[in-house]
Amino acid sequence: MHTGGAERREVAMRRWRAVLVGAALALPGATMAQQPAPREPHPATLQRAFVFLDDALRVTIAGEAPGTIQVVRGERGRIDLTARGLGASPAAGLTGDTPSELTLVSAGAARADYVLVVPADVRVTISRAGHPGVTLGTLDREARWSWPAQPARTAELPHS
Repeated sequence: MHTGGAERREVAMRRWRAVLVGAALALPGATMAQQPAPREPHPATLQRAFVFLDDALRVTIAGEAPGTIQVVRGERGRIDLTARGLGASPAAGLTGDTPSELTLVSAGAARADYVLVVPADVRVTISRAGHPGVTLGTLDREARWSWPAQPARTAELPHS
């Protein structure tokens, strides 16, 4: 009988187990299942078109997220909006006050970017809550603005 080979294999297996146990002790994460990486916020988009017959538009950007807005000229009687929110869905609403007001909302987003197409003869004023507005005159063909993150405001409830 030839048992020398079996003994050598047994010794080799014990050494290999010792190496694996040593590695497990030295690198605790080596034996644990890999944790999935944290999920990156997913982008959500919104596309809306509004009938628009006014000559002035006030755009209010609501939310704390940093972002950009690009305004370009388009066809008469129509506003087109494309919005992209990172981590949350953007929303928009148009009121028919004078001037008409378009509110862009990005609540909970990590970033918000907008492309707004307005008629050629419309004067556009863009502002964020608590900040002065900027105006795009009727002769300006396009403009782009960006803003940093704004600290979240805590809502104050009325005292009775």
